[in-house]
Amino acid sequence: MSSVGGSIKEVTIDGRPFAVAADADVKLKLGGKKVEVQANGNGTARALGTVEPWSLSDIDIAIDHDKGDAQFLQDNADAMEFVTCTIELIDGTVYQGSGLVADDHDYSTGDATTGLTLMGQDKLTAQ
Repeated sequence: MSSVGGSIKEVTIDGRPFAVAADADVKLKLGGKKVEVQANGNGTARALGTVEPWSLSDIDIAIDHDKGDAQFLQDNADAMEFVTCTIELIDGTVYQGSGLVADDHDYSTGDATTGLTLMGQDKLTAQ
């Protein structure tokens, strides 16, 4: 199969589904190690690894005030507890991990969306 890009179909946070704006250009990090190579004076090199959390940023999700979506997201951030997060891509690929709402999540009243960042421990795993 060829490479497929495009919209994210849905994000689920602690069992609650959220539709993602079709034109959102979301950034996805699976988590794991970020590796840097540094030179030694004798021409050899060494690899330095830093563990990175998984993250999903630049998400624009639809907010339904009748369902209390904004309050749900704020409650998740306030709790600072990791919950199950699932990300479904346009091609049907699904990733899951333990995470929470991080950073700012500003609401656009005109678009009925909020910008969102999810971050979590360990790695996202394909389902």
